[in-house]
Amino acid sequence: MQDKRLAADLIERHAKVMLFQGHARTRLLLDWFELLPDDLVRARPLLNVYHAWTLALDNPFENREAIEEALAQAEQPLGQAAPDGRLKEAVAGHAAGIRGLLSQPPVQTDHDPHAVLALFQEARQLLPASEAEIHCSISVGMGYEYMHLEDTQAAIEANRAAFAEARAADNHLVAPVALRNEALVAYHVGEMDRAVAICQDGMALFDRSLSGERQFSPGLGILSIAWGYLLVEGGELERADAELTQGVDWLEWSGEYESIILGLIALVRLNLIRGEHETALQAIERFERRWSASAVLTDTLRRQVELSRFAEESSVPVTIASWVEKHRPPFEA
Repeated sequence: MQDKRLAADLIERHAKVMLFQGHARTRLLLDWFELLPDDLVRARPLLNVYHAWTLALDNPFENREAIEEALAQAEQPLGQAAPDGRLKEAVAGHAAGIRGLLSQPPVQTDHDPHAVLALFQEARQLLPASEAEIHCSISVGMGYEYMHLEDTQAAIEANRAAFAEARAADNHLVAPVALRNEALVAYHVGEMDRAVAICQDGMALFDRSLSGERQFSPGLGILSIAWGYLLVEGGELERADAELTQGVDWLEWSGEYESIILGLIALVRLNLIRGEHETALQAIERFERRWSASAVLTDTLRRQVELSRFAEESSVPVTIASWVEKHRPPFEA
């Protein structure tokens, strides 16, 4: 039992650094948590918090119930007499950050950006500055919500803050995500040259030589996909194909869900521009095998492939009209 306590001490001490080092470390943490006795974890609020973060970053779709259970266990001991005030604030801050994450698309499709921002702001106020790994993740989350509110300047500032915080924390996963998101904001407001420059500068920062030997890192995969997405938009199809294929290959194992989605959408568009319908369908099927929870996205992309075959199949318009009617969203959504 003494060895289990020592293991719990070590996990509690190092978990917050490992959480944002990629999916492989997240899975390793989950394996470690499964080896710890339940009563030992239950008695440690921060250990429960880190367990909740691990579950959320691994698969928020399937783990939602387990995440809430871990948060409830973290909060329960704090109701006892004379709780540690700083610990209570830290647990509340972590809980607000995690619940903000769970309230965002695609985990929560019908969400309120103002409510999510309130959760993230609460987390920022409660968490000490020493929780730098969590602060940069929260800043990225705030950037998404500002984009939902069409406040592009606030989104840019949030992503720049996330990048600065991630660099200070030596976080090589959140830093490229913040750069990618800033590039996508620039793209959405029509500043294509700036979007491309952000991706290229970011790749240089992550020690990638554009003309030399390519070394794997999650940061390079994230930015390679973003650049490939922009190259499709710019009509540079051969170069886009190389960037997207390599980026997806690099990240498929990593669990960096959003970049994989971006890469899939760009690859499908690229193949449809080329008229390569079967290749587009193969990309969709590959993604579907890895991310079975994304049926709405893959179904929609399949309909786009069907739409591109109007001239070939007379039944397509009827099929598409039926699908649209069945899946029509309500106006307020």
